Amino acid sequence: MSIYLFGLGGGALAVLLIIGLMAFAVACLSVGGRLTIGAFLVASVFVVPVPLYGGGGSYNEIAPSSPVLITSIVAVLICLVAILVSNRSLHASLVIIPLGLYLLAGYIFIWPGDSVRASGVFLLACACLAWFVGANLFEWCFSVPRAWLITNLLLLLVVATQTIVCGFQYMEFSSGGGAAAVADGVASDLTGRTSGTFAHPGTLGKLLFVIVSVSVVALESVETAVRRVALATILCSFVCVVLTQSRANIAALGVMVCIFLILSRSPERIRNREKRVAWVFLVIAGLVGVSVISARFAADPNGGERSHFLQVGLDQFWRAPAFGVGPNSYILEAGAYDRLTAEGWPVHNTILLIACELGVVGLISFALPFLASIARAIPRLRERSLSGSYARVAIASVPGLVIVLGSGWGMLNLYVVIAWFMASGFIYRGIVAPYVGYPDEPSEYVSTTVCDSRSAREHSILHTELTKQKD
Repeated sequence: MSIYLFGLGGGALAVLLIIGLMAFAVACLSVGGRLTIGAFLVASVFVVPVPLYGGGGSYNEIAPSSPVLITSIVAVLICLVAILVSNRSLHASLVIIPLGLYLLAGYIFIWPGDSVRASGVFLLACACLAWFVGANLFEWCFSVPRAWLITNLLLLLVVATQTIVCGFQYMEFSSGGGAAAVADGVASDLTGRTSGTFAHPGTLGKLLFVIVSVSVVALESVETAVRRVALATILCSFVCVVLTQSRANIAALGVMVCIFLILSRSPERIRNREKRVAWVFLVIAGLVGVSVISARFAADPNGGERSHFLQVGLDQFWRAPAFGVGPNSYILEAGAYDRLTAEGWPVHNTILLIACELGVVGLISFALPFLASIARAIPRLRERSLSGSYARVAIASVPGLVIVLGSGWGMLNLYVVIAWFMASGFIYRGIVAPYVGYPDEPSEYVSTTVCDSRSAREHSILHTELTKQKD
C-alpha cells in the first residue's frame, strides 16, 4: 500500500509533500482556483480514495496497523492550507475541539503508544480537521456566484460515476462473470452486490448517504437548474444504494429523504415540481428497496454473527469503560478473548465500538459536535432560508444515521469517516451561519450577506416582511 518516489525515505517524502501542498494551495488561490480545489477534494473523497504512503499489513479495523496517508486526507490538508493562507475569517467550529484534545491527551497519557493506536489517532485527528475544513468550505461555497449549482454538479458527477460503475458490475454479475475487478474486487461472500469504486458495498452506500445529506438541501433552491441537479443526484444515489443491496443504507437514505421532504419549506413564490418527482421516485424506490431488503433478510435473517459480536463488544466495554483501549485497537484487545474477533471482525455497532475504543469520555466528546448540530437546528426548522434548509437536513438525517450507526461500524471506516466529518462540518456551519434567504435569490429580493450573529434574528424578521410584500 506504500508508494516510494525515487527511493526517498518517509521524512524526505513528508517534507516534499508539505511543500507541494502549500505550493498547490497558493497557486490555486492566486488564480481563483476554488473550483480546482473543490473538484480534487470531491473526487479524492467520494470517487477513488487511494492509499499513498504508509499502512500495510493484514490488520484491518477503522485504519491499518500503522498510519496511512490517502488522497482524501491529502485533499483535506490542501484545503486546510488554502483556508489558512486565504486571509479570510476562520470559523473554528469549537464543538470539534474537545474530541481533538481528547485524542491527543489519550495518546500521550492514557493509551499505549503503539503504531496501531497511532494509526487510529491519526485518522480521527484528520477527521476533526475535515470538520474544520467543511465548516470553512461553506463560506467559500457561498461567496462566489452560482456556487450552489457548481457544488451540486460536482456531487452529481461523483454519483453518476458510481452509478455507471455499478451498472457495469451488475451486468457482469447478471451474466455470471463473478465479481467486478474494481477497487480490489468484491469479496466472494458479497457476490451479486455492487460496490462502485470501493471494495465493499456498505462503504459506497454510506458515502451516498453523506452525499445526499449535502445535496438534498438544494431541493429548496429558488433556481430550477439547482433543484434539477439535486434531484438527479438523489435519484442516482437511490439506484446505486439499491444495487448495493445494503439493508441499513437503503433504509437510512429513504428515511432521510422522506423526512426532509415532509419538513421542507421552499420559498413560497416557487412551484417546486422537483420535490413532487422526488416523492414519486421515493415511493418506487421504496417498493424496490423493500423487496431487496426482504430478499437479504431471507438469505441472512440474523445478519451473520452480529448478536455474538454485540456481546463481545459489551464485555470489552466493561473492561475499560472510562477511557477505552484506544482508537483502532478493538480487534487487538477484544481478539484476545474471542476467536472471531481476532480474525478481524469488530463489533457491528459504531456507537459501541467508539465506547470500547474511546471510553465514555471519548464517546461524549465524539457525540458533542453532532448533538450541537441538532440543538442549533431545532429552533431554525421553520425558517425559509439557507440556514433553515440545513437545519431541516440535520434533523432529517438523525434517524437514518441511527440506523447506519446501529447496524455496522463502517462510518468509522478509513474511506468514510473523513467524508462524514467534512459533510457534518459543512452542515453545521450552514445551520449556524446567519444567512438570510438563499444564495441564488435576486439581490433586490433579499440580501444574502453573512451578518453578525446577534443581528440574525432582526434580519430574519426583515426577510419575512419582504416575503409578504413580494407575495
